Amino acid sequence: MAAAKQSKSTTATVKRTVKRTKQQRSEEEVRLDAYIPHPDFASSYVGRKVWGVWDFELLSIARSEKENVLLMGETGSGKTMLGEAYAAKTRSLYYSLPCDVSIDPSALWGKIQPTDVPGKFIWQDGPVTQVVREGGVLNLSEINFMPPKISATLYPLLDHRRYIPLLGHKGEVVRAHENLLVIADMNPNYRGTLELNAAFKNRFRGGMTLALRTA
Repeated sequence: MAAAKQSKSTTATVKRTVKRTKQQRSEEEVRLDAYIPHPDFASSYVGRKVWGVWDFELLSIARSEKENVLLMGETGSGKTMLGEAYAAKTRSLYYSLPCDVSIDPSALWGKIQPTDVPGKFIWQDGPVTQVVREGGVLNLSEINFMPPKISATLYPLLDHRRYIPLLGHKGEVVRAHENLLVIADMNPNYRGTLELNAAFKNRFRGGMTLALRTA
């Protein structure tokens, strides 16, 4: 299989308007930590066929069927690049969640932020919540490094429920946008990785598992 070419990715600044409350209709632009990759990133990507079908087409099928995708392969096989290139091709929001022990959950789901008004605070979505709420490609990078405190919070998103609970925001339940695609990737040969538990494995068993190789 052909490997993806390395390319410097440029990003577009994406903004959205957030209505703070029903009573207060003042609008404020908030920069998304998720972003839409530049179209050049998709054009520089060299696709491959898996089971006789182009990889982008397989991702589109998974997206329409609301199936999770698990990519397995060695370093340099283009696992992370595939999701980012697909997001560029479809002009979708993209965020790659680094699965390591230093992850701060509040930086992913969101947190209460102070405003310019003394004593007033607002909730600001984190990048994972942004992609789940608005649609796009969420890549769980090297999931076999993911600490249990993070994986457990993703269970409702990765099964038939398709939502994430924001416990820090009055228990709000964010339903996944119909155009959300969740991709997880892993290199099973890395040292220090964790074996995926049964609950996590089950959430990819009904989807697609693609084995990618280097050139």
